[in-house]
Amino acid sequence: MLVSGSQSGAAAEPEYRWYKDLNRYQWFVVVVASVGWMFDTMAQQLFNLARKPALADLLGGHPTSAAVDEQAGISTAIFMVGWALGGVLFGILGDRLGRAKTMTITILSYSLFTVASMLSRHVWDFNV
Repeated sequence: MLVSGSQSGAAAEPEYRWYKDLNRYQWFVVVVASVGWMFDTMAQQLFNLARKPALADLLGGHPTSAAVDEQAGISTAIFMVGWALGGVLFGILGDRLGRAKTMTITILSYSLFTVASMLSRHVWDFNV
């Protein structure tokens, strides 16, 4: 019986620590997955920071704040739909090609689309 976070009785069971059962390769996989997740979330935050100034430039002239906000909402919606579809597509591809090859393809495609967004001349190609 647990009482206030401590075990009562003289013969307490030792606490199980799952991370002690992992070998070096498993730790490597945990670290690589964590770093990948970190870069993914960093890219999302950079998109949030750069979205409105980029759209204001792409709209040209002196767009109103409402027009920029509207386009930012559309861009975010397209980003989220692409995120979901990419998750499904690359999940299926990962089952067929293997996780390592699929991860390479996702990194390459993400890099190419990032460069493409940098080269955008209009709002519609920024959204693509």
